[in-house]
Amino acid sequence: MAYDHNTRGMSLIEIVMGVSIMLIVFAALFAALTSIDTLGRRNELRTSALYLANEHIETMRALPYDSIGTVSGLPHGTIPQVETITHNGHTFVRRTFIQYVDDPSDGLGATDATIPADYKRIKVELSYAINNATSSFSLVTTIAPKSQESLEGAGILRINVTDANNDPLGGVTVDVENFAIATTVDITTFTNVSGTVSLPGAWAGAGYDVLVSKAGYSTAQTYPATIDNPNPSPSALTVAENSTTEIYLKIDRLSTIDLYARELPTRGALEDSFADASGMLTMSDTAIAGGALVLAGTAGSYATTGTSTSITLTPASIDEWVMFRADTATSADHSLRFQLLHDTGGGVYQPIPDGDLAGNEAGFSHTPIDLRGLDPLTYTALRIEAVLETSDPMTTPEVHAWSLSYREPDTPHGNMAFDMTGAETIGEDGGVPVLRYDETHTTDGAGALSLADMSFDLYTLTFTGLVVAEACPALPLDLPPDTSYEQALTLTSASTHSLALQVLHPLGTPIENAEVVLDDGSTVTTTLTGPCGIAYTPNLSDSTYSATVYAPGLASTTVDIPVSGATAHVETLSFW
Repeated sequence: MAYDHNTRGMSLIEIVMGVSIMLIVFAALFAALTSIDTLGRRNELRTSALYLANEHIETMRALPYDSIGTVSGLPHGTIPQVETITHNGHTFVRRTFIQYVDDPSDGLGATDATIPADYKRIKVELSYAINNATSSFSLVTTIAPKSQESLEGAGILRINVTDANNDPLGGVTVDVENFAIATTVDITTFTNVSGTVSLPGAWAGAGYDVLVSKAGYSTAQTYPATIDNPNPSPSALTVAENSTTEIYLKIDRLSTIDLYARELPTRGALEDSFADASGMLTMSDTAIAGGALVLAGTAGSYATTGTSTSITLTPASIDEWVMFRADTATSADHSLRFQLLHDTGGGVYQPIPDGDLAGNEAGFSHTPIDLRGLDPLTYTALRIEAVLETSDPMTTPEVHAWSLSYREPDTPHGNMAFDMTGAETIGEDGGVPVLRYDETHTTDGAGALSLADMSFDLYTLTFTGLVVAEACPALPLDLPPDTSYEQALTLTSASTHSLALQVLHPLGTPIENAEVVLDDGSTVTTTLTGPCGIAYTPNLSDSTYSATVYAPGLASTTVDIPVSGATAHVETLSFW
């Protein structure tokens, strides 16, 4: 049987493609129709808004000039500030704002040839909902008096708003209220580009309360007299007839404070002053003599080369390695090299590779050595190895002491309550300032506290039974605008005598994790500097301490410091 291939039906793929094309066409047509419908409704609503705005303005034009004003507004009148209207089945919110205008053509403010209320400006705004959004339409017009302008029984209220740098702020919301005068005032307006709102026609009288605000900014206001603040400042304003009352208020962007409080850091170390050989694991052609590690032998027969290895330092708890340092005595005939060894597996100790501790494979001739780059998870245990050499058998290099130190994890000062006060005042009570900010806060269990929406100010932190060993940055907390501020605190119990020794780099910057060794002849105490370079040592005696400061890459220094009470000292190191 023969088949005619030219008369075959449509394939499934062709059917699917045809249906897809039809769906695309119909979708485009539906979108176009929807868009046309939306445009039509939008035009209808805008036309209605235009009609309602024009109608409202013409109604006001028909009023006597002195009657044109809003309820609780400046100027005062019977026109509502906000009203809801239904027109052609749609709901509109109509807002009316009327204010006097001081026209520059006849002078401004005090230089005005007559009075500063030259004419009235009217703004009518209609807002309406469409497609789950709000749209608005507004008209602005002016109305002038037919005769000489008059402002009997009124004055001018002028509000000036600046930021923290005293630069003017435009677009700030200004709320003005006064319920103490016969014609109440309750209006909201906005500062101009010069940061000013001028309200000619403010009725003479006391009790004008002002609040200025802006999204993301602090607020500023006048304050009422209360039991807690009997003498507020700034207080409610008083407007005098034919006079200008002016106020300057300052706001700026809000900031956040992230505070972390910890106890004094705990230092751990392998230290040896070589009183005996108990700190040594192996010794080859070396010896302990006269409180020093030296080459084996005696003068005239010292060994040429000797090696010593310390016992192993295995911290039970470590946050970071800090430094290795050694106190030595050498001459031109001597050589001293130090290496740090680690467990490569199975108890086999080898030098830490230069990739993790540069210079270690050849050995260090100068200390201190910064170990903060070592990963404590990789290097869980370390040893010190010293190679001593001399070219003169009469003499030997000497190692009088060495120290391999680390810092344990921080101990948070959790669940700690403290008082926090700002410097800005809002009045006084019997000569005592009333503070704008005076709050009690408590850190969480991890010693942290986050404060949002904080105004720029100078904040003081007060702790009960504790002293601030170190604050980084330094207290009081000087919070600028528009800042994410991090405040680290180290706290400890108060003591009669203490030393806060700040260690600075030769370029003037603080040095973190420097070591400060205090010795009063009977007790030796070693502390670490924190993030602002301060080593705080409590529970000292009223005495003079020899303080030796060590920092990697810099020359160590020793200075005598008399300690009595809470003593502070700053020491600047020098380069090698």
